[in-house]
Amino acid sequence: MKPRKYQVKLKKNEKKYLKQFTTSGVRSAREIIRAKILLLANEKAKNREIIEKLDISPGTISTIVKRYCTEGLEAALKDRARPGAPKKVHTDTEAAIVALACSGAPEGRNRWTIRLLKDKIIELGIVESISKSHLQRVLKKINLNLGSKSNGV
Repeated sequence: MKPRKYQVKLKKNEKKYLKQFTTSGVRSAREIIRAKILLLANEKAKNREIIEKLDISPGTISTIVKRYCTEGLEAALKDRARPGAPKKVHTDTEAAIVALACSGAPEGRNRWTIRLLKDKIIELGIVESISKSHLQRVLKKINLNLGSKSNGV
């Protein structure tokens, strides 16, 4: 194996912190493994040894070691923020949907159904399209049940 491009050289306080980090408190398994990677790499353990001891991939080692060397200890231990998918229906649109669902039922109907609500939302131009399941999720957020007489609002 070729030598590591990045070398872990923990300061005394970091080493003490990581040892305590792995033995006390409530931590995620990922964070504990990352701390152990840094401790083993600091002791000049070979990647092969770290892989065997921690049952991880070589890529994990290089990622954590590089992150420690370039961004610091906290960045190496914690997950990076993940933005997730953008919202399909924004807050103002959700408010319009809820307002419509809470309004009086269409003429000739006792209450709104998901299909009626979906058609009316599209007709009014609140959204261009919306799936039945997405509409149900919007209504579920505020505990609105179209199937009951009292809508819980």
